[in-house]
Amino acid sequence: MPWQYEIQRDRHIKFLISVKYILVFR
Repeated sequence: MPWQYEIQRDRHIKFLISVKYILVFR
């Protein structure tokens, strides 16, 4: 289902943003 893919992609993007912030503020 397309909406499930959208949700997974959104979660993945948020995860990447979180990792980026962790690396920046370390």
